Amino acid sequence: WENEKRAKVFIKKAGELKEHASEQNRRYIDAQANYLDGEPKDAKKRKQELIDDLESIIQDYPDDLEARAFLCVRLWQFGRSGLPIHSHQAVDAILQQIFAVNPRHPAHHYRIHLWDNKKAKVALDSAAKLGHTASGIAHMWHMPGHI
Repeated sequence: WENEKRAKVFIKKAGELKEHASEQNRRYIDAQANYLDGEPKDAKKRKQELIDDLESIIQDYPDDLEARAFLCVRLWQFGRSGLPIHSHQAVDAILQQIFAVNPRHPAHHYRIHLWDNKKAKVALDSAAKLGHTASGIAHMWHMPGHI
């Protein structure tokens, strides 16, 4: 999310291959392509459209935990750059839906960031679990330090 130039290269390649992808994965590709192809001056609009696209994927594929995780991380990221989070509790509720199905999902990372500057103790349980969700990734072991 921090290197749009590189992301555009990857999404272009995904676009070239998308005819071989499932409908669900084509929707991810299209959502990211639309976001990355937008005008920089329309950043807020582009962000909202990506959120809307992810919500649409969730509605059409309710068992897709990754769509929920992508939505949460984008809400958090965009909340730091001009598209405010109107309810941290609502984002947390989506994360809890993920953890109900997969308690070791690495989205605990996003939950820590969601709460670390707001009410950190809410994410204590995620801080305790995160390192074990991706034990080979040092950043995951670092994250509890945010709480």
